[in-house]
Amino acid sequence: MAELSVGISVYKNNNPKFLLNSLKSVTWGQKYKPSKLIIVIDGKISSELESLINTFVDKSTIKTLILKNKTNKGLTYSLNKMISACETKYFARMDADDISLDLRFQKQVDFLNKNPNIDILGSRAIDIDENG
Repeated sequence: MAELSVGISVYKNNNPKFLLNSLKSVTWGQKYKPSKLIIVIDGKISSELESLINTFVDKSTIKTLILKNKTNKGLTYSLNKMISACETKYFARMDADDISLDLRFQKQVDFLNKNPNIDILGSRAIDIDENG
């Protein structure tokens, strides 16, 4: 059974460099690979962001679903859209400027599998800036 989908909402103000690092951390850096990446484009975005997403998807080995909101609907709407498209047991969300450490998904899936009474799981965050 496919266990994990990861969702990211992309908005016009997102920095392409940060989005690229975020996408890389989900797909290339993980010990536990998600089975699906769900990207919601929330309204009109720059051609640079759109090109980055398309190039990344073409190179990715993870099944990727791109959903689009014709106009900016906001994060809550976009999250609900991602969850509706999720076909896996677990769903993890990230902002377009987040970076997931290489054991994040492995630790979270292991914990949830061992604790079936847990519905929502968070983790520690480390603040970073454009220099890492």
